[in-house]
Amino acid sequence: AEPSPKIGDVHRPDDPEMSMLRGLPFAINAAPHNMTGAPAISLPFGTADTGVPMGIQMVADAFREDVLIRVASQLEEARPWAHHRPAVHA
Repeated sequence: AEPSPKIGDVHRPDDPEMSMLRGLPFAINAAPHNMTGAPAISLPFGTADTGVPMGIQMVADAFREDVLIRVASQLEEARPWAHHRPAVHA
């Protein structure tokens, strides 16, 4: 839904309501698939203008995890990411 936040930007112990609102964009795309049980996968896929890694989420029909695994494998082959590191990482 948006690039990764800075460390500490989402979780705010002093303001639980703000933590919930700030975290919503990062959970909203997963909720429908969690409720329906549809297979989904998130993969690293490039970087934002700030250099922060971004991902892609893919969803398949019920019981079609095989499709997700095949597509994920093809994406990793086309755009290898395993050795990429952002300038600052935890």
